[in-house]
Amino acid sequence: MNAMPKKLILIVFFIIWPLLLQAQLHVAITNFENQTDEILLDGWQRNLPDYLAAELGNAKEIVLLERNRLKELFAEMHLALGGFVEDSALVSKIGKMAGADVLISGIITRVEGRYVILAHLTRVKTSEVLVEKVEAPDNRHFRQMVLLLANNIRLKLTGEGEYKSRASLKKYPTTTLLLSTVVSGLIAGVLEKSSKKAYQDYHNTQSLELMQKHYDKANRLHKLSGLFGAITGVGVLATTYSWLKNMRQADLKAGSEQKLGLQYEWQFNGEGAGIAIRIYF
Repeated sequence: MNAMPKKLILIVFFIIWPLLLQAQLHVAITNFENQTDEILLDGWQRNLPDYLAAELGNAKEIVLLERNRLKELFAEMHLALGGFVEDSALVSKIGKMAGADVLISGIITRVEGRYVILAHLTRVKTSEVLVEKVEAPDNRHFRQMVLLLANNIRLKLTGEGEYKSRASLKKYPTTTLLLSTVVSGLIAGVLEKSSKKAYQDYHNTQSLELMQKHYDKANRLHKLSGLFGAITGVGVLATTYSWLKNMRQADLKAGSEQKLGLQYEWQFNGEGAGIAIRIYF
């Protein structure tokens, strides 16, 4: 009675376990070379691999290889950790030596005034190269660029998620400024109304003591109303400026393209042997 369930468990184990192993993708992230003369982007070059690894490491299907091991491997081959992304054959060779299924490398550059990160995803087995790109209108959006790039790379590697071709950069707090302006305007209106009532009480009273009290109160409320009125005016200008900046603010853009790659395999049949070649464009 117990033998059958054990056999069934073993059969299921030997069927499922290889599939689970196959589902994991070993990914190595090398450097992203700064190809501009901007010192700020040297910081991008240093930090981008770590930021990208942190985002991709959240996917259970992806196993990231240690960068220290990659550095040792590159040192043995007398190569820098970046600067080889255009040589797909070399990338494939390095990936095989590192035990990686996919090797990610890239460049940081500027194109027509926009800041661009190009990530080259090389499938080691086939030398197929997929390029994921993200670009921003200026250099203040590094973190958002990494998030967008990581999202699209994760989708390409695992099939999970949704491809995003753009991300909004509307960071100016127009709504908050508008609400603050409305509130300050309402306060200014209430204070001015109370000030007018105090002046009316000042004119209607017959008591010298109350007359001075109402007069002081009216002046105090009038000054506060003027202060909040000035704040409201500044708020109107700030809200308008914020709205105009948001209207002009360009979004982050992303895209992908497939570069030439080559896959081959031997085929055998009853009539002989041959080689099947597949070229990727």
